[in-house]
Amino acid sequence: MISGLLLSITAPAQQTEVNTLTKYTQNQGLSSYNIREIIQDKFGYIWIATQDGLNRFDGQSFICYNKNLTSKRRLTGTDIRKLAEDRSRNFIWVLTDQGIDRINTITSNVEPEFSSRNPINEEWNVTTAALGNELWIGTFTGLRVYNTETRKSIVIPNRAGKNISCEIRTIFADAANNVWVCVTGLGIKIFDGKSKKLIKLIPNSILATKKKDSDIIYWNAIALKKHSYLLATNAGLRVLSYDQNYNISINNAPAKTLSLLNTENVQYVSKNEKGQVYVASHTGLYRFDNTFSSFTKLEDQAGAEKSEWLDAVFCSFSDQQNNLWLGCQDGLAFINRNATPFRSFYNDEVSGLKLEHVLSLSSPGKGTVFAGLRNGFVQVQTASGRFSLISKNQSFQHNYTDPFGLLQSSYPGGTAVFLKKKWSPIADVYPEFKAFSNYAINSHLCVGDSLNIMGTENDKGVLIWNYKKQTVKVIDQISRPALAANIVNTVYRDKMKNIWVLSDKKITILDSSLSRSKILSFYDSQNKQAYNIYFDMCEAGNNYWVAAYGTGIIQLGTDYKIRNIYTTKNGLSNAGIYKIFNVGDSSLVITSNNGISILNLNTRKFKNYYQQDGLHSNSFEEACGFMKDGIIYAGGVKGFTIIDPSKFRINTIAPRVYINRISMETGRRSFDTSSIRIKRLIVPNDVIQTSLYFSGINYSSPNHTTFAYRIDKQSENWINIGNRNFINLIGIPPGKYLIQLKAANEDNYWSIPTEISLIFLPKWYQTWWFKALIGFTIACLGYLFYRLRLRQILKEHSIRAGIAGDLHDDIGSSLNTIKVFTNLAIIKPEKVEYLDNINANLEAAIIGLRDLIWVLDDKKDTLEDLVNRLRESMQPVANAINIVLEIVVDESCVGLILQKTEKRYLYLIAKEAVNNSIKYAECTRINIKFKIRQKRLLVQITDNGNGFDPSGTNMGYGLKNMRTRCVHINYQFFIHSSSTGTQITLEKNSPVFSKRK
Repeated sequence: MISGLLLSITAPAQQTEVNTLTKYTQNQGLSSYNIREIIQDKFGYIWIATQDGLNRFDGQSFICYNKNLTSKRRLTGTDIRKLAEDRSRNFIWVLTDQGIDRINTITSNVEPEFSSRNPINEEWNVTTAALGNELWIGTFTGLRVYNTETRKSIVIPNRAGKNISCEIRTIFADAANNVWVCVTGLGIKIFDGKSKKLIKLIPNSILATKKKDSDIIYWNAIALKKHSYLLATNAGLRVLSYDQNYNISINNAPAKTLSLLNTENVQYVSKNEKGQVYVASHTGLYRFDNTFSSFTKLEDQAGAEKSEWLDAVFCSFSDQQNNLWLGCQDGLAFINRNATPFRSFYNDEVSGLKLEHVLSLSSPGKGTVFAGLRNGFVQVQTASGRFSLISKNQSFQHNYTDPFGLLQSSYPGGTAVFLKKKWSPIADVYPEFKAFSNYAINSHLCVGDSLNIMGTENDKGVLIWNYKKQTVKVIDQISRPALAANIVNTVYRDKMKNIWVLSDKKITILDSSLSRSKILSFYDSQNKQAYNIYFDMCEAGNNYWVAAYGTGIIQLGTDYKIRNIYTTKNGLSNAGIYKIFNVGDSSLVITSNNGISILNLNTRKFKNYYQQDGLHSNSFEEACGFMKDGIIYAGGVKGFTIIDPSKFRINTIAPRVYINRISMETGRRSFDTSSIRIKRLIVPNDVIQTSLYFSGINYSSPNHTTFAYRIDKQSENWINIGNRNFINLIGIPPGKYLIQLKAANEDNYWSIPTEISLIFLPKWYQTWWFKALIGFTIACLGYLFYRLRLRQILKEHSIRAGIAGDLHDDIGSSLNTIKVFTNLAIIKPEKVEYLDNINANLEAAIIGLRDLIWVLDDKKDTLEDLVNRLRESMQPVANAINIVLEIVVDESCVGLILQKTEKRYLYLIAKEAVNNSIKYAECTRINIKFKIRQKRLLVQITDNGNGFDPSGTNMGYGLKNMRTRCVHINYQFFIHSSSTGTQITLEKNSPVFSKRK
C-alpha cells in the first residue's frame, strides 16, 4: 500500500545542494545590501565593497569606510566600485565612483596622502585592474591609467568612433602583463601593458548569439586556466582562449549541461581553490567542475522562512579556507566549506502546504517521510521538497509502518490504519484490537518476528501485539509483571533485549521474556525530590543515557546507578530535552525546545546548533524523532529536520588573533592606535583606562569564538572572557607588562598566543626621583627630629644640672649651715641664737624645696602659675613691713606657657629684685607688670625707693645673676634707677606663640 502511495507522487529530482546561509544585513552593521565586490586580504579580513561604503569584517563586527567619516575612514566617494590588494606592500587600492584611495591593511586606516579625485567631476569610475605601479581604470566614458607613484593619470584615447560606446565594466591583466579591456557595445580591447598600445580588438559580433552587438555587457571575467578566460555577460557565458600571438578562439556555449546559461544573463563568475566555478544568474547559483561537464545548483535552507537570496547573486568570492561569500540582493551571505548536516522542511511553494507543527515522523524508505501534524498528515518527498496532503483537520501523534507494511497513526481517539487511501480504525483491519480501539500510541518496538510492543499515550500502560497469533495483551500497574506506572512516555529495547518503559517519575525494566520487571527511580539529593519526566534513552559506551525533561541527561552504569548528570551548566543547550540518539558510540544527539546538542563522549563536551545553523526551528516535539540507517529525523514547530551525523565536522583550524586597536582614556580626552603588528606600546602616565580590542578570525562559527588572556606580572593562569573581544585595564601599577591573547574556535582549538608589551609610565608621584626625594625628606626629618630630641635632652640635662646646682648651692648650703649650728648648739647649749639660726636655715631650705617642686610641676607652666607663686612667696614679706606689692598681668598674657628654665629664672629674677627693693631701697611700693609688646613678653619690676647707681663698679652679685639668667633664657636685661626709684625690665628676644587652650 505504501509503495503505491510513494509512486503516485514521485517527481523527477534536480541535482541540488542545500546549504545553510549565514546572512548579514544592515541590521548586523553592513553599510549597504547592494554589494559590488568581496575580497580577503592577506591577514584574513573580508572586505566588502558596497554602493554605500566599504566594510571590513572579522566575523563579528563591521568597520565602515565612507565619504563622510573621519579621516581614518574617509574615502573620496560613497559608491565603492572595485578593490585591488597589493599584498607585498600591505595595502588595498579602493576605486570609488569619484576617485582612488589607499588603505593600509596593517593599521586599517585610509592614507589620505594617496587619495586622488577624478580629474573630471562628471567622470564616474566603474572598474579597475592593478598592473605593477599602475591602475587601469574603466569609466562610463573611457579608459585611463593612473600611476600610483607619480599620482598622475593618462587617458587612453578611444579610436572606435564618436558614436561607439566607451563604457567599460571589466578590466583584467593576463600572464604576459597585457591588459584586456571589455567595452560595452564594442568588444574586447587588448593593450600592451607597457606601451599602452592596442594589440587586438575582439568585436562583439563574434561573441553575440541572440543579442545585438551593441547590447553585450561584460560583467566580469576569471581565468579558467592558462591562456583561457571565462566571461560573464548579459548574453551568457563566454570562454576566450588565446595563444602567445593572441590568436583568439571563442566558445559561445561553454555550459554544456545547462544551456540556458549560454544565452541568458549571467551576473557573475568566480572560482575556488579546487578549480570549481560558481556562476550566478537570475535562475540561481550554480557550481560547475573545471571542465563544465557537470553542475550542482545551490539552494538556501531557510527553515521556516522563504528565501530568495540565491536567486539574486551579484558577486561571489571563495576565501582562503574555501568558504563561499556572496553579495546578494538582500545582503552578504556566507556558506561554509563543509556540507551542512541539516536539511530542513517547512513549506512547499508548489502545493502551498506548510508543516506548522509536526508531532510525529516516519520513513518507509529513502526519500519519503510521513509527517503527522497537529492538523493533518503530509507525505514529503525529500529529494524534490514536494509535499502531498493525505489527511487534514486531525491531530496525528505517532505514525509508523507496521509489520504488514501498512501505515499506522494515532490520534486522540485511538489508532488508525491507512488502507485503500483512507484511514480506518485499527480494529477494522486487525480485529484483535477490538478491545483497544480507543488506545492512542506514542511509541513502538518491533521485537523478533512476531511481537510489536506499543506504548500508550492515554495512560493505559503497554500493549503487547503478537501479530502472528493475532493477540493483544496489556502490561500495566496491576498486571503480572507490573509497571511502575501506567503513564508511558516511550519504550526502548537495550542490547540485553530488556524492554525499558519510561514514565514520568519511574522506569520499569521488563526482561526479554516479559515475565519479570524491575523498577528504577532516581532521587535528587540536592533538591530533595525525585527526577522525573523521562522522555527517551539510548545506550552508548556501556552506559545508559536517559533524557530527563527539566534536568538534563542522566548517565547510568550497567548497575543502574547514576554516574553523572549533564545539565546546562555543562553546556547543554536547554534542560527541556526530548529525544536522544547514539551516533557510533562516539557522540549523542539530543533534541530540545532550544535547538540540538551534540555530546562528544570522548571529551564530554557539548556543541549546540540552532535555527541559524540550518534547523527548521529551535523547537522540537517530545515524541517526534527517530533514527534510521544512521540518519536522524526530528521535528517540531515549523517543520522537521533530517540530520546526517556523518557530516558533522570538527574544525581543527584555530582562529587568527590580531589586536586591532588600543584605546587610551585620560578623563579629558581619548586617543587610540591601530596596528595589527604592534608589539610594544608606551602608555602615558595620565591614562586612566587602557582598552585592547582584538579579532579572532573564524568565519565558520564566529559566535562561538572564545577569547582568553593573561598578564605576566599578575597571573600565570589564562582568564577566559567568552566571546567578548576586548579587555579594559584600569589601575595597573607602573612597569612593563607582557599581555598574551589567544582564541578558540567552536571545537575548542586554541590559537598560538599573540603578545604585546605595554609600558605604563609612572605618575609624577610614582617616579624614582620622587621616591628618592621622599626618602631624602624622611631622612632629613628623621635627622632633624634627632637633633631636636638631642637638643631637648641637652636642655633637660642643663635644667637638671641647674636644679642640681641650686640644690647644692641653696639647700646644700642651708643644710651645711644647720649642721654647723647644730654642732655649736650641742657644744654650747646656752647659746640660744644657734637655735634661731638653725630654724631660719630650715625655713630657707623648705622654701627652696617648694620652689624646686613648683618648677618641676608640668601642670604649672603658665604665666598665671608664675604670678601666683610670686604672690605666695613675696606678699607675706611685703605685708609684714608695710610695703604694697602689686602684680599686674595684661590680658594678652593670659594662658601664656613658659618653659621650665624660663619659668624658674623669671621667678628667681623677680624674687631677687623684690628682695633687693625691700632690703636696700627703703621703698613703700613695688609693682610687677607682665605684658606683650610686639609679640614679645615684657616684665617690668618697679619700686619707689631711693635708687642707686647701676653703672657703679661695685655692682652686686645679685644684678650679675639677673643678667646671666636673662641670657640663659634669651631675654634682654635693662635697669634704670634714680632718686625716685628703680625699674628693671626683662624683654624676651623671640615672639611668643604658645598658649594653653
